[in-house]
Amino acid sequence: MRLSDLASEYPRDTLTFNIVKEKVGTKLRTLSKPSPNLKAMHRQLVTYLEERVGVVRFGPLDNLLAHHHNRYVYQLDLRDAFPSVSAVRLAARLVAVDNSLGEFDDVLEFVNNYCVRPKVGLAQGAPSSSLLFELLCEFWLDEPILALLERLAFVGHPAVLYTRYVDGLVFSSQEEIGHHARYKLREIVRKAGFGINDRKTHYVDRAEKPAEITGGQLRYKKSAILTDKLYQQLERQLDMFLRHGAGEWAVWSLKGRIAWFESLERRVQGSDRRREIRRIADKVRRVKKALKTFQDRRNAKKAQQKKGLKLPRPWLQELRIQADIVWYVRKHLPYDWAPKATSIKCPCPFCKPGLRKASGRTRSQTFTVSPVRRTFHCYNPGCEAHGDIIDFAMRLFGWDFKTAALEIAREFKVPLPPGFAQAHGLLTRVVEGQELLL
Repeated sequence: MRLSDLASEYPRDTLTFNIVKEKVGTKLRTLSKPSPNLKAMHRQLVTYLEERVGVVRFGPLDNLLAHHHNRYVYQLDLRDAFPSVSAVRLAARLVAVDNSLGEFDDVLEFVNNYCVRPKVGLAQGAPSSSLLFELLCEFWLDEPILALLERLAFVGHPAVLYTRYVDGLVFSSQEEIGHHARYKLREIVRKAGFGINDRKTHYVDRAEKPAEITGGQLRYKKSAILTDKLYQQLERQLDMFLRHGAGEWAVWSLKGRIAWFESLERRVQGSDRRREIRRIADKVRRVKKALKTFQDRRNAKKAQQKKGLKLPRPWLQELRIQADIVWYVRKHLPYDWAPKATSIKCPCPFCKPGLRKASGRTRSQTFTVSPVRRTFHCYNPGCEAHGDIIDFAMRLFGWDFKTAALEIAREFKVPLPPGFAQAHGLLTRVVEGQELLL
């Protein structure tokens, strides 16, 4: 799958971000809310990357409990992690993990247009951002850090365990982690293009002070417990939701925090806040019930909207029959056509120069249109574009399926399905009792 083809499935002006500042949890964040088409495109990218590449994500609970047996803990926090992401490094990483995504320049253009925003960095709020961040950190952070720790252990330094959860890096050891090792680790972070948040960077001897990692607290030779801060933040969010309800982003944040709380409660023992836990657990049950109702209503609304957006299959079949694909292709391809030509054989408008060169074919006469089958086809290996008149319009103009079908219906004066124009607010004119698009 080429990223440029993924973007061409949707009209360019519908792939936009809305930059807003919203409070997520206790932090005011700059969020990039994608438009519906852009969100759908990001989800397609996530599905593809997860199938082809696969990224092992370390969960917050595993990040906490992995260091339970070590005495010394060193924590590094990335400053402005998503805003610090470089489009060039991200594009290079994508090309490295899967070269079928396109040439570097094409991938970089895609990343700049749809993933990394100027002065905002990697778009927080886009469905693919967390996966892209993991891919980037896997190469620029995790691999160099693990290689450094292996080299240090080889020359006699203490063995160090390393884990990362999003922008939090945690190192632990049975022996002290020396100044030299900590300096080298910070150097790798800076070379990866990230800053270090010194306020959240700590080196702790658990025999003297517990280590706080992703919402939990590790005490020396005792079981892990949850931090007071986690309880306070969760209870504040629960109360706010029960009193006032919440918007989409607040619901997303609240659901994640509830899941985190419940997973910790199942696996982390020895909490000293039993009474508070019972009170919060009761609120969690009430909120989860309200969230389920909220989600059910949202899903029902989406299903209704999706049902209303669909064009009837019989109407689409009739459109393909009535629309003359030969006439349409001749109109939109810039060649000198014979006045009475009934079929088409010409250079393919969808082949790229590099593809034609690699295939060994010349540019001419690889694209044909069959008036009998009402389809087009390119015989150039590596392109092999094929489809009907709707597919041709989608490829040529970058429209989505519905836009292409409606534009062709307007071109050939094909009547719309009954009630469709009124339901979607389309401008029409009535000719002989049938609705035609203006």
